[in-house]
Amino acid sequence: MIPISTPNLSHDKGIFVGRNIYTNAPVYIDTFCGPPTLPNPHVFICGTSGGGKSVALKTLTARNIATTGCGAFFIDVER
Repeated sequence: MIPISTPNLSHDKGIFVGRNIYTNAPVYIDTFCGPPTLPNPHVFICGTSGGGKSVALKTLTARNIATTGCGAFFIDVER
């Protein structure tokens, strides 16, 4: 999905988000693991129109719902 450039970013439990560009190791992110591992679960997704931002956000959300049972609500507004 995305190349990750932080050499030590990966959680034991989480969803696959891409590969580390230095080691080619898979990177898993658990946005609900909490402090001190992850003080807040914020995610910033940016890209060009049609670049897959909405698909990525919906996929991350669906995977988190499936693994944690937490609900989610988001609004995807187009001009």
